[in-house]
Amino acid sequence: MISAVVLAAGTSSRMGEPKPLVPLGDRPLLSRVLESVHGSRVEDIVLVLGDSAARVQRELPMEGVTVVENPSYRDGMSSSLRKGIASLSPATEAFFVVLGDQPFVRSETFDALIAARRASGSRIVLPTYGGVRGNPVLLDRSLSAEADTLTGDRGCRALHERHPTETLEVPVDDPGVLIDLDTPEEVERAREILREHGPLSALVEEFARRPLEPARPPAASLPNTGARVHREGSEEAVGTLVIVGDSRVSESLSVLGRLLGFRVIVAGPDVEPRRYPSADEVMQDVGELANRLDSSSYAVVATMAAYDLRALATLLRSPVAYVGLVANRRRAASVRDALAGEGFSAETIARIQSPAGLDIRAVTPEEIGLSVAADVVMRRRSRSES
Repeated sequence: MISAVVLAAGTSSRMGEPKPLVPLGDRPLLSRVLESVHGSRVEDIVLVLGDSAARVQRELPMEGVTVVENPSYRDGMSSSLRKGIASLSPATEAFFVVLGDQPFVRSETFDALIAARRASGSRIVLPTYGGVRGNPVLLDRSLSAEADTLTGDRGCRALHERHPTETLEVPVDDPGVLIDLDTPEEVERAREILREHGPLSALVEEFARRPLEPARPPAASLPNTGARVHREGSEEAVGTLVIVGDSRVSESLSVLGRLLGFRVIVAGPDVEPRRYPSADEVMQDVGELANRLDSSSYAVVATMAAYDLRALATLLRSPVAYVGLVANRRRAASVRDALAGEGFSAETIARIQSPAGLDIRAVTPEEIGLSVAADVVMRRRSRSES
């Protein structure tokens, strides 16, 4: 069962009145939030209230909602999240963290995140709009204990940072994932948009002055000038490093690969060339790799579950020296089973190195990239010495 924890316990200090009850169009702000969740495939809703809890329950319909009060709401969002998690059904397998001041998230967005989780096995699934991370976030129930340790108002961002390889970003055509209303001025502007039937994307642009979290902050880059790092009296590439997928791990690997003297190819239908200035080549069609790979190629799949099966099938049919998969154990097992179902032999599937990289206790995407680069270098050196 998929549940939702709706956080609406704040003090509304910037709004000047209880935020859940602020009129927005023909209904209160919180009613819009709840209607969106109700319209999705979410089966269980827990609403956490704090400031003005009695009034909110008195004035808003609460059918199909489990209401819990957080007497410690002044301690920040994390205290409300703990309350909400404690009230989830035992049958809950994953739950959304829904912000009670985001009234424009579409029901379809919830459903898209649910579908992405089921397809990928990722423990953290979040939406992006225009390359910027938004809300709600869908968390696997196994992360409840970690969520309980969060403090203050930081929310789920700490979990993203702890589990980068288990976090899946899902692009959605829904500006509502970036729109939260904190002040009377913002509410009034939202009312104008509704009255004029204007695009919600206009609010995103106007609110851009507020700090937003980029889906993937650009990695430090080494511009591709055509020159290579000098290696053993030659400026020739020491091999080809093929990186499949658009992710922060991919960005870090492209920079490291260039520094280590590899010819770097980044491939994937979602790859944005501007994010990979260190790459020698960027291509959208993963299938085209089949004719570009040889025994001096080293390949890493870091799609964050988006199209890893298709990429691995292409790579395993090639003579590449190394096939690494950046994924959690559950996803790696699922991919191996799917490849077996497609007729790949156990010996061929065993070529996949997952988790990819040397065990250096890597946590961040940059550290994971470093561990994979070190593994590739070690294998290349071993081959040249044998």
